[in-house]
Amino acid sequence: YLENAKQVAKQLPNSCIISEMGNWPLLDVLLLTVPDDQIPTVTQNLCNSTVDLTNTVVAHTSGATTSQVLIPLKAKGAIVASLHPIQTFSGIEDEANKITGTYFGIEGEEKAVTILTELVQRMKGIPLVISPETKPVYHAACVFASNYVVVLMALAEELLKKLNINLQKPWKILLPLLQGVVKNMHHQDPSKALTGPILRGDVKTVQAHLQALAQESPLLVQIYRELALQALDISEQSHPELQTKYKRLKEILQTSICEKVQQ
Repeated sequence: YLENAKQVAKQLPNSCIISEMGNWPLLDVLLLTVPDDQIPTVTQNLCNSTVDLTNTVVAHTSGATTSQVLIPLKAKGAIVASLHPIQTFSGIEDEANKITGTYFGIEGEEKAVTILTELVQRMKGIPLVISPETKPVYHAACVFASNYVVVLMALAEELLKKLNINLQKPWKILLPLLQGVVKNMHHQDPSKALTGPILRGDVKTVQAHLQALAQESPLLVQIYRELALQALDISEQSHPELQTKYKRLKEILQTSICEKVQQ
């Protein structure tokens, strides 16, 4: 993580990486890149330190926590905000290169937001100003698009293992498929990028899926059903000519058929 931080610092002239509190120089911007549960502790330590934060923009990088947690630092002259990269970082090399083209959620005091907006632009990122009130919904959207995609891939991998194919990494079979979806999303919104049996109104295929999943896990049936219903909502908007088939699919997904399949 320290090496990645140094790579980011190279993109910002006159920046430095600080891991301990001591005799710091006067700072224009201080980013607290620590886990969410450590932000209050770091904030308190800064409050108790001799560090001069007069007119310093202090921002944490949490996606879920607002800048309100940094309010105690205002007593030391700080201007507080939060700066969250809408990007996934898992510790691999050269992750700093991901910053180019990445959106950053920014909220906080007006002056801090202005300065952080300029900072993001200098890093070739894209600023996205949000309000503190909407941050939980904003972060939930990020979790859906990132963390839960990984969960779905893990579930798909477990199903692939049932095929008795001798593969050390079954999930790699699905990577080209996932990459194709991401590529489609670069050019189309979700309603246009969606493909598959729900979009086509393929009743028999969906029934076969439910029957097969019922042999594996009732939970998988439940997850499949909920996702299929969401896919159905999207499909109905883009293909009204298939309403008869969609109505039948909705009946299958919403009624006791699913429960019967599980028995």
